[in-house]
Amino acid sequence: MSVDGEKYIKYGVKAAKFSVIFPGLGQLQNRHYLKGMLVIGIVSFVMAFQFMLLARPSEHNKVAWSAVLFAGLFTVWELSIFDAYYSAVENRRANAKRQSVQILTIVRGVDTNQSNFQEIAVTKNLSKLGACLIMSTEVAANSPLTIEFKGKPKNEARVVWARETGNRDERVVGVELIRPLREI
Repeated sequence: MSVDGEKYIKYGVKAAKFSVIFPGLGQLQNRHYLKGMLVIGIVSFVMAFQFMLLARPSEHNKVAWSAVLFAGLFTVWELSIFDAYYSAVENRRANAKRQSVQILTIVRGVDTNQSNFQEIAVTKNLSKLGACLIMSTEVAANSPLTIEFKGKPKNEARVVWARETGNRDERVVGVELIRPLREI
């Protein structure tokens, strides 16, 4: 996987863990409800059929059918984990696409001197999940902020990174939004 894609791995791992618990839960985590319910239905049906088969008195093909059902169940389970992982990574990548747009933004928070501040910043770029802001206030990574984009409701954010630009009193700050934007 490319360096660019590595930052999305944690979202895929989380969805895959849900599918490890039970096939289809990862798809529900990714908001692919129809796919998730279909996988849960198939797995539940196969498991119920397997138990019914094992509960019946001896049949001559019981072991063969049981092996086939187990192999099918295992295959669906593995595919569910794989699909949950890659769907989560692709969802996150799509939602994180940045658009170059300059929007006046009111930013409130606590600076590196532990003083409250409020300033009007400008976005350099914006996605549904985050923004790059041009600010004059120095903020530390993981600092909570309140952000109000022009024409949008208030949102909570977290500073992911901050860098000096080389221009006097100008910093570029990357933030992750706590609640994703519905539209940019």
